Amino acid sequence: MKKTLTLLLLCSIVSTFLYAQSPQGINYQAVAYDNLSQPVVNHAVGVRLSVLDGGANGPVLYEETQVPNTDNTGLFSIVIGNGTVVSGTFAGIN
Repeated sequence: MKKTLTLLLLCSIVSTFLYAQSPQGINYQAVAYDNLSQPVVNHAVGVRLSVLDGGANGPVLYEETQVPNTDNTGLFSIVIGNGTVVSGTFAGIN
C-alpha cells in the first residue's frame, strides 16, 4: 500500500511539471486542377491561404503561402500554420 501511495504521489508531482500543448496548425488536403479541369499530377503547386474575419469579404487575419507537391491523383496535403507567413500570426487567430 505504501508503494502504491508513493507511486501515485510521484505521478502527481511529475504530471504537474509536464505541460502538453497541441501543435499550432490545421491539416488541409485538396486536389489541384488546371484550367482544363484536369488534375495537376506529380507537380509542385503554389498555394496561398487566407483566414478572414467575419466572412468572405472580411479583413485578412492571417495569410501564408506554401508550395506542396501533388501525388499521382493531384492530391496535396499541408498544415495551415506551417507555411511562409505573408501577414498576421497564426497564434493571433481568435
